[in-house]
Amino acid sequence: MPFKPPAQKKCPTCSKTAYPAESITYKDNLYHKQCFKCCECGLKLTLTTVRVSDFGENGVYCQKCVPKVAPSQAAQSVETDRTSKAAQLTKDVRIVNEQVRGAEDTVGKATHSVPS
Repeated sequence: MPFKPPAQKKCPTCSKTAYPAESITYKDNLYHKQCFKCCECGLKLTLTTVRVSDFGENGVYCQKCVPKVAPSQAAQSVETDRTSKAAQLTKDVRIVNEQVRGAEDTVGKATHSVPS
């Protein structure tokens, strides 16, 4: 049986053999240094600037081009609910403060007389 060298990993960008000494390893893939760039705009990336898609797509992106989940109707309703609850709490706090201070018809009236 003849000698068969181990299969070399291929760069996902150009599909050529990527050798570890001249490549960048990211998520179990070897990229050539010149191939490790944003798949949308072509910006050269580093391990600190690389981003991945929220949708599980293959490919590397820069901060500007990474696909993100768009806000949904549910997110907007959560914000609306939060705003309405905050408004209700403001009303409740005002009622509590009036109770602590006293009703408007008793403000400024003495509840007991002070002897002179």
